[in-house]
Amino acid sequence: MELTNEQIEMQLQANDVLDKFIEDLYDDKKEKKIDGSINIMQLCNAPDNLQFMVQHQSLLGVIARTLRDEHKKSPELTLYLLTTIYCFSNYSVFHQFLIDNKIGDATIRIIEYQLLRMNVLTEEITKQIEKLKADKKDWKKEIEPNRRNLEAITKQQDKILCLCVQILLNIAEDFQIEKKMVSRKITERLIEMLNRSNIFLLIVVITFLKKLSLIRENKNAMV
Repeated sequence: MELTNEQIEMQLQANDVLDKFIEDLYDDKKEKKIDGSINIMQLCNAPDNLQFMVQHQSLLGVIARTLRDEHKKSPELTLYLLTTIYCFSNYSVFHQFLIDNKIGDATIRIIEYQLLRMNVLTEEITKQIEKLKADKKDWKKEIEPNRRNLEAITKQQDKILCLCVQILLNIAEDFQIEKKMVSRKITERLIEMLNRSNIFLLIVVITFLKKLSLIRENKNAMV
């Protein structure tokens, strides 16, 4: 079916708009990157846009690169970009585009970093409590600012981890992709997340573990 001149013109205009949003992701200013990520995410609210967006020659590649480069610096930017990826991951027809642009690798890197970050923060607070106790100080009062900060970080992390796990679960429809995830120790990462209290994160983690448990080697690793 040939496109009409009007349809071609509309596609060209849409490409120009998307190009502008992608350019924002290259900007040195964090605020500009966030604005671009929000605009791209909002385009995904209309499912009809996804087919057009996924065919853009650089969109998913730029998102994956930005995630790898920026996820340690800006949780807010990370959330918006992951939400965009999640929209695509809900449709099997787009999975190969995500895989080709190494979205799975970027997502696993984010999970690894977030879990390591939490372990470090928890260890630091534990050491601080032990020191305060040794000095016979009111450790509960002294530790309260750090406790509140850790709580805020945990809530933010839960949102990021929930999106990451859901994305990986969606693209793990392909058994070969699932095997690659297992080789990257996704089973151990999921089990580590079971100590979280966010119900939405726990549901998707357990759903993924259930899927993985159908393979004997994965089940043994869980045990």
